[in-house]
Amino acid sequence: MSKDNKGKPLYLSPHVKKLASFIRTTNNVKVNNLARS
Repeated sequence: MSKDNKGKPLYLSPHVKKLASFIRTTNNVKVNNLARS
């Protein structure tokens, strides 16, 4: 999918993917904390 980086959208870059998954994890933790309280 990301063989060549020329003309690829920013969201395909590994750094952005990592950031997105980090944000998703953080949101999941927040939701779980809300559900527990």
